Amino acid sequence: AFGGWDEGAAANLFTVDDVAKTITSPALTADGNIRSYVDHEWIPAWWNAEFVPNAGVIEYRNDSGDDPSAIAGTTGQVITYMFDDNTASVQ
Repeated sequence: AFGGWDEGAAANLFTVDDVAKTITSPALTADGNIRSYVDHEWIPAWWNAEFVPNAGVIEYRNDSGDDPSAIAGTTGQVITYMFDDNTASVQ
């Protein structure tokens, strides 16, 4: 969510590249902490599938209920996740 928690905002959806095996966010529209999640019918709540790009790797919240590390993002940055090797970048 960029600047709010509107799960239905099409502008917040990531782009999937099946060839490069990456998912990439749109440019951040506000400064603040980065929080990403997967939405699927069998996931009971967004926080059960939350993850962040932490120092080049993907940090998962899992089911602990504890927030993942706070990762600062600035307006204009783009997040890319590479799930095949569990890495991430913020540029």
